[in-house]
Amino acid sequence: QNLSLQLKQQLLQQSENGQLSVPQSIPMMTPILIAQKLTSTANLVTTQAGTALLTPSVLPTAIVRPQQTMFVQQVAKIAQPQIMTVTQTPVESSAPVQATAVRKNLSLSKEQMTEAQEMFKASNKVSRPEKALILGFMAGSRDNPCPQQGNVLNIKLSEKEEIVELSDGSKIIKYEDTYFQMNYITGEWKRFQKVREVAVS
Repeated sequence: QNLSLQLKQQLLQQSENGQLSVPQSIPMMTPILIAQKLTSTANLVTTQAGTALLTPSVLPTAIVRPQQTMFVQQVAKIAQPQIMTVTQTPVESSAPVQATAVRKNLSLSKEQMTEAQEMFKASNKVSRPEKALILGFMAGSRDNPCPQQGNVLNIKLSEKEEIVELSDGSKIIKYEDTYFQMNYITGEWKRFQKVREVAVS
């Protein structure tokens, strides 16, 4: 208060003298601030009289609210492929399975069987497969096992060897071959002989 009175007196004296002088130094006064709920700052205001006044200005308190961050959890639904299980029921066929190869019923008559036995009894060159082939043909089979040799096949049944002395004293070897002939076109069969001679050296 003393300081303010002194300032007023100086201002009055200067105004009376017509001179306005600013004091060289203004003593600083430490204001005692009363803690208030509102946040305040001081502004320096200069009046026309040159008086520096400290005017408190109240600043609005900014209310800061914590920003609420909302996380939206997006659940991606993956379409799973639908698996369809197909159960196959075996279908039983009522029809019997037919054999691919039908066995032919081949049979020989009594006369044919007797003839074949006598023929094979005297043969010395025929093999077992050849005997089966001959019996099959006699029974009625017409399946040619060797078509590349033609439709007429000859199987050698026997061979006889004989040494013959000629009138001049020379000797020859006489071969008598017996064959069994099968004709797959006509179905006929027969036996025939071939004679060949070889000179003895």
